Amino acid sequence: MLNANSRGKLDGLDVYLSIGEDYFTQISDDDGITPKQRQAWENDDWRYVTATVHLALDGIEIGSASYPMVEFGTFLNTNENDEITGTTEIDEDQVWEYVGDELAGQAMENAYEFSNAMQAWRVANPSAFELRDAARESA
Repeated sequence: MLNANSRGKLDGLDVYLSIGEDYFTQISDDDGITPKQRQAWENDDWRYVTATVHLALDGIEIGSASYPMVEFGTFLNTNENDEITGTTEIDEDQVWEYVGDELAGQAMENAYEFSNAMQAWRVANPSAFELRDAARESA
């Protein structure tokens, strides 16, 4: 969870948000982006990122979920004549408001799936201690 910032707790698990570059999303002509907005994107004033929510238990990640194609940075607001009418600052807090709760829910589902998979693995692959204890109980 490099460069992940804490967003509190969810059901006793630590919640983190990381924002990483989305290298796959590019601007196309049918995105509704104006020429000035495109220029701002080319100048790296804003970019597309992938937001990922991580859930951890005692410092160990047990679930995560990601959402790509999220705008991040200083986005230009323009009118139909491509005149700048203002800017919108899209920072980590706005990203969290946009996708945080949804991703946290998905990450929790993934954590439960991981937990169930680990329990099934432990049943199929008991440790020497578990085998010893089971043998003592059945004796």
